[in-house]
Amino acid sequence: MEENNNQTVSTSESPKTAAENKEQKGSGVNLPLIAAAIVLVLAGLIYLFIRLSPETTGKIRDISLIIYVLESVVTVTALVVLIIQAARLINFLKYEVAPILKTTDKTVKKISGTVSFLSENAVEPVVNTASTVSGFMNAANTVLSIFKK
Repeated sequence: MEENNNQTVSTSESPKTAAENKEQKGSGVNLPLIAAAIVLVLAGLIYLFIRLSPETTGKIRDISLIIYVLESVVTVTALVVLIIQAARLINFLKYEVAPILKTTDKTVKKISGTVSFLSENAVEPVVNTASTVSGFMNAANTVLSIFKK
């Protein structure tokens, strides 16, 4: 019976999760539909104005050209800013980050040399001496334990 209860609980949780996922996905689908509806309404209004009078058509054309020119100015300005930022990034990487990396590389090489020097000249002799002394101590303890019996 416990297995059936566990299955019921897990089955009831799955549809909730699926429903929540559908709600989240559904909100993303509405945005393109709304944009398409707005574009269709604007196209319909433009067609209606064109059919009503040629004078309105000229005004719509002039307004469209003004909007296009303003959009072009904004786009060119954004591109100029983007190019300037890219140039600044390149300068930063070339003149500030590269020297830091070179210095870090030199430091790592020096530290590596120091570590290998200390390992060969300080650590290895100490370890060898300690192991030899430990061996003598164990041998002495073994010999002493034989004589104590």
